[in-house]
Amino acid sequence: MVIVVKLSDGLGNQMFQYALGRHLAIKSDTELRVDVSWFNNRNVFGGTDRTITLDQFNVKFTLASEDDLKRVIGNPTLSSAFKRYGRFFEYAPQYPASYFNYYREIRDPPNGEATNWAYRRRFCSKFLKIGPDAYLDGYWQTPLYFADIADTIRKDFTVTDAPTGENAETISQVHSTTAVSVHVRRGDQVQQGPDWAEYGNSLPERYHERAATHIQDRVENPTFFVFSDDSEWAKNNIDFDYPTEYVTQNDSSSDYEDIRLMHNCDHHIIANSTFSWWGAWLNDSNNKIVVAPSPWKRFGYPDGIVEDWDLYPQEWTVLRY
Repeated sequence: MVIVVKLSDGLGNQMFQYALGRHLAIKSDTELRVDVSWFNNRNVFGGTDRTITLDQFNVKFTLASEDDLKRVIGNPTLSSAFKRYGRFFEYAPQYPASYFNYYREIRDPPNGEATNWAYRRRFCSKFLKIGPDAYLDGYWQTPLYFADIADTIRKDFTVTDAPTGENAETISQVHSTTAVSVHVRRGDQVQQGPDWAEYGNSLPERYHERAATHIQDRVENPTFFVFSDDSEWAKNNIDFDYPTEYVTQNDSSSDYEDIRLMHNCDHHIIANSTFSWWGAWLNDSNNKIVVAPSPWKRFGYPDGIVEDWDLYPQEWTVLRY
């Protein structure tokens, strides 16, 4: 018997997916397997290229085999459909979860009660009661899914190898200053087509400016470490009143190094990104300050909805921009 988790999207999402699966595997005293077929079928959906870098951490899983998927989900044809098109089931919550060991997260609440769905970014306690031989398809973006094993998750998400080269130099700088990680996410948030406004769904500069002011009012002599998937834009547009370092040495194949650098900082300004969410959460200091945005994105996310989610820990500062 096994717990199977579908991995998808970027590293931050992969980490949430792993964390729930790891918790359920521990509770059931069984093995965690991961289904990585989403990455093989990426051409079905298009969009930003994603890679699997989760295995650079001290994680505990093995790859799910076809036999695993057939045993857990059942019908081989349905197994193939789940792997390729599972994301579309979120719009039809009545099918097919009632009949299989298939549990998913959906975008909107379904009509009536169901046993195999959870509303995105909101904690659903029944998912912690799932036994072995289950397939999980979703994002599971709340720390409440792994609160009972937080120390284990932090240990699992340590990088297997020591930092070298520029990353070793940067982590030394981080440890010698009062370091504040700042994440500027652009990339997939501004490459959505010509009809979007200047910033698309990326956060405006005023968010980072206000967040920096919040930190500066509470921290003596901070040094800001800026991480971005668009380093040139960040250098030209993000400027603080205190020393600022722009971390540019890592790309999508070494993004786990940025997670390590972020979580070694003392304080954090996250973007609308699960990537920097993890960079902040992995810092287990009780004295850290974390500033997080509301709304999550400029389009399609009404003001105040973030407060209805279970994504941000209560001690984080939610900043409206």
